[in-house]
Amino acid sequence: MTGAGGSIDVYSELGLGTTISVLLPVTDEDAVPAAPPAVAGGDQRGHGETILLVEDEASLRELTSRILTRNGYQVCAAAGGGEAVQRASDPAQPVDLLLTDVVMPEMLGNEVAARVGAIRPGVRAVFMSGYAQPILDTHGVPSPDYDILEKPFTEAALLTRVRQAMQGPAAADQAAAPAPSFPEPRTSGRSDVAPGPARDRKPHL
Repeated sequence: MTGAGGSIDVYSELGLGTTISVLLPVTDEDAVPAAPPAVAGGDQRGHGETILLVEDEASLRELTSRILTRNGYQVCAAAGGGEAVQRASDPAQPVDLLLTDVVMPEMLGNEVAARVGAIRPGVRAVFMSGYAQPILDTHGVPSPDYDILEKPFTEAALLTRVRQAMQGPAAADQAAAPAPSFPEPRTSGRSDVAPGPARDRKPHL
């Protein structure tokens, strides 16, 4: 919202309710029709590959896992970066792709990719985020250097990006791309994370 030059005004009055006003700047440009949603073809399905899914929101983690599982992938789910690193450290646990949220309270997605990539050289990564790029910039995540899947995403979009990433650069290479400095793991809450509904966005089925 703020990235587009707009704002949100919230007014509440006891006994009457709450009014939320969304204010956007005026533009003379014509609206661009939305592109039809992509439909995943049969070649987007998995063939038993294992995806290490890192998402701290339980409902989103479960839903994403269901989408991947019913489309032919094996899923190893982790609620945070520390758990993901532990799972990647298990030599008995196959990992063909890292699918991780970007902004998480314990460890940011780029650090997860760096640590998992150090343990599993050659593993590839897809990052998920519901935040606008200015917020990601403050966390050291430059958009051109990362494969970021924007939330909310459709099932077709998720499957397409996962399949494309299987042939993309390795997670360690993405994490080492010009120039973010990786923060130390976060042990506190979300005080540094901008509030807003984007964090709770779910994939569209």
